[in-house]
Amino acid sequence: MPMHQGQTLHFGPFTLDPHCGELRTNGSRIKLQGQPIQILEILLEKPGELVSREEMRQKLWSSDTFVDFDHNLNTAVKKLRQALGDEADTPKYIETLPRYGYRFIGEVAQEEDRQPTPPASQSSLEQAPTQKPEHRPKTLLTALSAGILAAILISFFMIYRWLRPQPSLISRVPVRAQLKFRGGNPSGPHLSRDGRFLLYFAGPTYQLWIKDLQEGTDEPLPGTDGVYFPFWSPDGRYIAFFTDTSPRKLKKIALDSRIISEISDFNAWSSSWGTSNVIVVSSALGIEAVSALSGQKRLVVPRDVDSIDTSPDFLPDGNHFFFVRIPVNRYYTRGASGVLYLGSLDGTQPYALGVRVSDSALYAAGHVLYNTQHGIFAQRFDVSRLRLLGNPVLLVPFMGMGAGFTASDSGMLVTRPALTAYVGESELQLYTRDGQPVGEAFARGYPDQARFSPDGKRIAYDQITGDYRDIWIYDLERHMNTRLTSGDSTYVAPVWSPDGKRIAYQGSHKHSSDIAVRNSDGSGEPEIIFQHTAKDPLGYWPRSWNPTEDCLFVTAAERPNGVRKIGVLCLNGDRKIRFLADSKNSSRSYPMISPDGKWLAYSSNEAGGYQIFVEPYPGTGANVRVSAVSAAFAFWSRDSRELFFRSSDVSDVVAASLTFTGNNIKVEKLSKLFMSPPRLPGVAVPIHGSPDGQLFVVNVPMLPFVPTDTYDIITNWDLLIKK
Repeated sequence: MPMHQGQTLHFGPFTLDPHCGELRTNGSRIKLQGQPIQILEILLEKPGELVSREEMRQKLWSSDTFVDFDHNLNTAVKKLRQALGDEADTPKYIETLPRYGYRFIGEVAQEEDRQPTPPASQSSLEQAPTQKPEHRPKTLLTALSAGILAAILISFFMIYRWLRPQPSLISRVPVRAQLKFRGGNPSGPHLSRDGRFLLYFAGPTYQLWIKDLQEGTDEPLPGTDGVYFPFWSPDGRYIAFFTDTSPRKLKKIALDSRIISEISDFNAWSSSWGTSNVIVVSSALGIEAVSALSGQKRLVVPRDVDSIDTSPDFLPDGNHFFFVRIPVNRYYTRGASGVLYLGSLDGTQPYALGVRVSDSALYAAGHVLYNTQHGIFAQRFDVSRLRLLGNPVLLVPFMGMGAGFTASDSGMLVTRPALTAYVGESELQLYTRDGQPVGEAFARGYPDQARFSPDGKRIAYDQITGDYRDIWIYDLERHMNTRLTSGDSTYVAPVWSPDGKRIAYQGSHKHSSDIAVRNSDGSGEPEIIFQHTAKDPLGYWPRSWNPTEDCLFVTAAERPNGVRKIGVLCLNGDRKIRFLADSKNSSRSYPMISPDGKWLAYSSNEAGGYQIFVEPYPGTGANVRVSAVSAAFAFWSRDSRELFFRSSDVSDVVAASLTFTGNNIKVEKLSKLFMSPPRLPGVAVPIHGSPDGQLFVVNVPMLPFVPTDTYDIITNWDLLIKK
């Protein structure tokens, strides 16, 4: 509520006199002047409301004054906080909304200024009688009259104090604003427990950055290129993360010294650091615990072969933790969801809490926060009795896949803006070489991994059908979709044989996974050519079919999402996967053999971020980097002279003209064809092209999705919940 000008304001032990610009506490004047006192007056004009940095600039500096505004304002606010004994990370009076402005959150009382009684004039003083009273009884009468008058005045004052309106109290309220990041294409934000700092990784090399939400500064952390899944220590002194190396490492960096040290070898998806200095991680074995000091590991929640456990998050006791259990055959299915569980380090059997969750849950400020296909919810959680209380409350509504988010105990919540949330649904649309759409989309919902047949007349793709994914085929001439697989499990990653008569694909079942081959016309039964159990630490996906030998190139990944390597699976012989040698020990994926069978294209992180490389196959020879920037999803033209790929940063579809001499490769020219729509999170393969290089199938979001360098930040999210 706006304060009226010309009134004395009281907050805590402080009093601000707006007439003389004085701040007092317990009757003593505080030495505060200039911009700090002006900022206080500006904030107190409308306590509880946000005052933007731009509004302060206009009020503190004239338009023709050139100063380092950000530095001067930050310095003035710091001096004001020092005078008030306030802390930026735990504010009592001045709250910072990062990159946006400030707000006064203390309780403010206002009262009308009392006009002082004007002093008697000098002439009246001179005319006042100076002689002593002649009679004592008159003096006694005067004293009695004064006492009666004082009693009357005190009575009136007490009645006035009782009847007058009480001063208004200003409470903090939830506020939404936007955070801007540096580095380009930020992702994976993670708040510190106190809400002061925000981790994220950005740029083509996935470098780790730290944002100071009080000061509004961003700083890259050296030595953290190519890292994943960063998370905080409980005291905020360390940041832990996983490296994209082989083997993958779990490391930590000390914020005071910037020294990086290794904790353990680990391949994990998500982790949490508890108050007992133990880290719980989701791995191929289940939920493991590792000492943050010694690196010693032990299994605390063995993996059920029917499910994958992910997103562990510690409770304050450092023993219990939440995690999400997702059925294994739905783990790689966009739009699927799991169940919220509670586990512990002491080996107690975990149990379900009866809440459906997309893929993430965490504890903050006495609540469990989790995402669903309808938004981000919060529900009270009793940490002493380990049970949910009341009903869930919707904090951030949206439709589609569960959006990633992070929250702190101080009431901060960071998530993607509503229009850029993971809406999930998409469609397959054809485009010409110059980026013009052709006809209507032929598949909608959750299609993925579309691949043109060798003759360019059909497109195979996987699509959600009921509770599972199936392989479908679209006939471009007849404009007809036909389901190829049976609908009893999840089938993904279709790959055409060189003659177009067969299709290989990956299947995920209750207790096992496999790679199978089936006739593309649907006749006959599928033939399983490779099978492994859910306990295998590697997952396998077919990517291309060698035309000169009956062999598949596959991507093998350390599950759940670890280092990738390239393997070859031949249908003749023992049908074992043999991995290609990699002297650079990098992470390589999406192998695509050229139609003449002589050149292998793939994505590799050997140069930092993932880029496209080509090397001779099966002969010897150096590999050559084809892409100029971070890129993925390469595919060949029919004559093997043109290689197409998609840049990761700006979604450009690029054509590379190549020439070959012996085992030597030369990149003659890179040509940008068109900018494709943004890749929706959860889409495995967003683009493929026809053999003649004239037509492209692109996975397009059905609802607006714009990759952005901004995130939404909601302060005081806990006030959205009725106590």
